[in-house]
Amino acid sequence: MNEPITIADRALGRTLSLVAAGVIGVVACTLAVKLGDLTTKKLIAVGLAALVVTIAGVTRQPRRVFLFTWIVALTYNRQYLSFEAVLGDHGSQGLYWIPADLIFAVLLVLWVGEVVVTKRIRRVNVSSLPWWLLPFVVACALSTLAADRVSWSAFEYVRILKFAFIVLYVRYTFGRVEWWICVAALGLAVLMQAGLGILQVTLNVGAGLRSLLGGMEVDEAVTLQLMGRRQHRAAGTMAHPNFLGPYLLLLVPMFIALWMTLRHRLMRSICLGVALVGLAGVACTLSRLPWAVAALEVVAIMAVLTWRGLIGARRALGLVMLGGLILLVVAMPFAPALQERVHGDLKEAYGFRGRYNRAALQMWSQSPLLGIGLNNFRLHLDRYAPDLEAIQAKGDDTAKQFGLRSTAPVHNFYLLILCESGVVGLGAFLVLVVGAVCTGLRAAWRTDGAWAAACCGLLVGIVGQLLQQTMDFSLWIDPAWYTFALMIALAGTAPALAREPAGSTVDAEAMIPIPAAVGLSEDSNRFD
Repeated sequence: MNEPITIADRALGRTLSLVAAGVIGVVACTLAVKLGDLTTKKLIAVGLAALVVTIAGVTRQPRRVFLFTWIVALTYNRQYLSFEAVLGDHGSQGLYWIPADLIFAVLLVLWVGEVVVTKRIRRVNVSSLPWWLLPFVVACALSTLAADRVSWSAFEYVRILKFAFIVLYVRYTFGRVEWWICVAALGLAVLMQAGLGILQVTLNVGAGLRSLLGGMEVDEAVTLQLMGRRQHRAAGTMAHPNFLGPYLLLLVPMFIALWMTLRHRLMRSICLGVALVGLAGVACTLSRLPWAVAALEVVAIMAVLTWRGLIGARRALGLVMLGGLILLVVAMPFAPALQERVHGDLKEAYGFRGRYNRAALQMWSQSPLLGIGLNNFRLHLDRYAPDLEAIQAKGDDTAKQFGLRSTAPVHNFYLLILCESGVVGLGAFLVLVVGAVCTGLRAAWRTDGAWAAACCGLLVGIVGQLLQQTMDFSLWIDPAWYTFALMIALAGTAPALAREPAGSTVDAEAMIPIPAAVGLSEDSNRFD
């Protein structure tokens, strides 16, 4: 049981949190202004930072406000290589930061401040530590030490440690309110990214925010012929449609599940809206495999909800049939164009991906146990596929100009892990995968009501993402990688949090009635 938190503890904790949030907010705004000329993008960043700090102060809930902001900010897929003056110029393989890192740093500062003031560490009563994560952390460390460019591997290893930090942060800081705040933030992320992608396709403009403002030239890499004209594909702020589609696949099942099971009409309508916009966003990426995986996820979420007894089998079957009929009617006018998209350049696309995959296997064969080292793919690419290395080098300067990091585009995430960390690394990653799926199954089985529905969606999203990775590397991109860690952590803490009374000492000070909003009663996890 958690020890009760006194009024004095809360007062001191809030004071320290507000001071920390205010100081960090002022520093962040100052830095944004000092980073050269105050462009439109920087002006927006300063305004958003000021707004977040203001909301945190007004609500007196800085940790929860910054948590919400951090999750949404993860979807801004930009990397800044600002450490070159200290560490040297390592190109795209150098150490970098993303905007969401600044907000996560605020969360860590607030967490440390609360621990120092209250002298207590919040620990969700989970049965065990996430041991399934430890082998991958160790395997990547061994691969780093065995790499030809240890510095490059060390820079990449930071991302592995951040993944682990996210899991531990959720474990030691989350209460029931924080859990549902994450769900709300993920819903907003879906609406923002899918909505932006739909606008990009509708207006036939390029990727990113600047495309909608007329500040980006046509990007030929994400255009194709559709309905007789050049058509841009949806990318949101993910930089590429093949990053946006899989990211939406990770989240949409949870909102389908909540729409299917919640009794609160407003919340059901919101979840339905998020799910529909998310599926439309997947469609607008014009990515072939995400289309197929999205269809499988819809069927799978119906099956899982039926398995858990949250919906009836006849209702699930009826909805699947109705959804299929609606999809068929909507798609019929576009049938020739869709058929051309599916089959048009299929051979060339798979041939291009296959060349990267073959290069990865050839590299792995030279170091089968520990691999060539994290982040060392580019170091060896010129030896096995000089033409592909030329393509990568050509895009480096352009990518850096837009704040993008050029990664190893091995179009099978498991082959990428095998290549860079060897059999040891792939085996450890499979342990992580099995642990993630088992965590999702446990969460879906040991919760009830809205908790169970959300956890069923988490489970289907995780499995769908793992299936998608057989044909791309999008999980390795920052938004998906850190969101994947968050979702696993949410599934891991759900059973314990669902058993806690809504009026527990941890949540008693909450000002945002998230559990009540989704239809949970005050004294149970079931629906009213």
